[in-house]
Amino acid sequence: MHRWRRYDPKSGHWLTVSTVAFAINGGRDGGYRGYTIKHNPQPGDWRVDIDTGEGHLIGRISFKVEQVAAAAPTTAETLK
Repeated sequence: MHRWRRYDPKSGHWLTVSTVAFAINGGRDGGYRGYTIKHNPQPGDWRVDIDTGEGHLIGRISFKVEQVAAAAPTTAETLK
């Protein structure tokens, strides 16, 4: 389960914005992988908690969303 949370500086608490549950089947060398996507997140401090189905925290990633005036330039590159 991925629990998307945004820090609310007014309350001083992390607010759960969405919770996404999904099944992971099988496996591979080095473990399992899964991902979720959040569209149009508000600027601010964010974190995604990775929980088991029973609610046990097994990982967390934190990041900051910033609004910018223009998108960063990109270039296409073909890897060989």
